Amino acid sequence: MSQGPKRAVIFSYHTAGFGARKASIVFLAEALAELGWQTGLVTAQLSRLSALAGVPRLKDVPADRRNVWIPRSERLSAFVWVPLFHPATTGIGLLNRMAAPLFALYPHLLPETIRDRVRAAQLVIIESCSAVLLLPLLRKLAPEAKFVYRASDRLDAIGMHPMLTSVLNRTAADYDLYTAPSELILADCPAGVRTCHLPQGLEKSLFHAAVPRPFDSPGPHAVIAGDMMFDHASVEIMARNFPDMTFHTFGRMDIRNLASCGNLIHHGEVPFETLRDFIVHADVGIAPYHDDAGHHYLNTTSLKLVQYTYARLPIVAPHFVKGGRDHVKGYTPGDEASITRAVQAALGVDRRKIDCSGIYDWREIAQRMLEEARLDHAARIPKAV
Repeated sequence: MSQGPKRAVIFSYHTAGFGARKASIVFLAEALAELGWQTGLVTAQLSRLSALAGVPRLKDVPADRRNVWIPRSERLSAFVWVPLFHPATTGIGLLNRMAAPLFALYPHLLPETIRDRVRAAQLVIIESCSAVLLLPLLRKLAPEAKFVYRASDRLDAIGMHPMLTSVLNRTAADYDLYTAPSELILADCPAGVRTCHLPQGLEKSLFHAAVPRPFDSPGPHAVIAGDMMFDHASVEIMARNFPDMTFHTFGRMDIRNLASCGNLIHHGEVPFETLRDFIVHADVGIAPYHDDAGHHYLNTTSLKLVQYTYARLPIVAPHFVKGGRDHVKGYTPGDEASITRAVQAALGVDRRKIDCSGIYDWREIAQRMLEEARLDHAARIPKAV
């Protein structure tokens, strides 16, 4: 393996520094940079098709910030890749099958400036997105690099083109390491593939800072961090049955059908540090997911659950999210009686007894990944505190 600076390239659905949402892979990229790795985060799953469809996360990126490397810190840079097309799903089986031959050409669109970064890399990480199509090409570009797949989500569960799942199953053995924050997702992996369960992490230092209370009223206050699988009906039931509680929602969810809830405040997407202030000072954390069997892995992959728990917030969430945690009060989505009981139970939780000992810092997660990938200078993961 080549000497010199340690270099990593990450391919992900998410962006670093564009828009307010900060996904787990961005925290992981920052952790690698803090550990001394020159890290480039490439955003895939965008193209001119996204522009035609009016995809909001592409609108967040100014035209002159696309298809160029943008420094984000001393050792972290970002590249929002917007080619002519990408494997976008149509939601119609016949059209998806007709488009598959075209989408198979996607790797040929990879810019030379990204290829150069890959050629110099010792570590390449591909997270759940269209970049799974790039693996054969990337392997040729960096034959000595370690390749890690980060299965943050099931591809079909997050609406990816069905060809991507087939490609991932066919190429899984070509990764040096296949990781996921959920044992349920790891169970999907074909036999013979080297796997490792790496949980979601947390940038703990952000939660240790003294931050001002962002609320104007005494409370109680509930925070809903993120819009994934947002269950409007259950949130409406909570707001209606607890008129003295203020509900703060964060994300891109459409809340027009919640306009009648005078005790609900929608903040949209905000910098993570702003969201952190609300989480730290809230009385309850809510994870209002739809109950979909294909997403039951969220009981271990939901980053909001990690953040709520570390802030020692009682949590209200569907039963499938509970996962044996005493501070998570489960309910049946849409069932008014069970939702009401769950919120009442959460308000009665002794927050001092909430156990957050199993939560790791993102640097610890990054170190464990490096060790499992058998790369140099990787420290063994310490005991969480």
